[in-house]
Amino acid sequence: MYTSQIAEEIKQLLVTNELVDRAWIGMPKKIPSSAKTIAIIEPINDPEYHYTATKNKVVFKFTDFYITILTKGKDETAFKNNWDTTDNIKTLLKENSKLNGKCKDSTLEETLYGTPNRDETNKGLTAGSQITLRCKNEV
Repeated sequence: MYTSQIAEEIKQLLVTNELVDRAWIGMPKKIPSSAKTIAIIEPINDPEYHYTATKNKVVFKFTDFYITILTKGKDETAFKNNWDTTDNIKTLLKENSKLNGKCKDSTLEETLYGTPNRDETNKGLTAGSQITLRCKNEV
């Protein structure tokens, strides 16, 4: 499975298309104060989320990814920016469902919205959302 390559491809898509100021695979130790919108891409390592399916004797493996989008700013503005950014990211992921061949196909499974926990890493971040992306690969 190309889990790290898929995560890197998602990161590059978001940054290249200027949907976020910065993106990381896994939680960063520090978020630059200049970044207003960031993304954190995390493959879900729980074995429950890695599974196989068979269709017409072809075996597929699925891996889920969390894409967390965090936005700084005053409440109303930050939430609006977060919703807009999340919608744009979902559109981009739908248009690039194969992720340059690393994914046979991908689907958006769930989107959650809320307020991030306040800690030293993400202080100043006001709005958050999380997209679950399911990637399907032939084995």
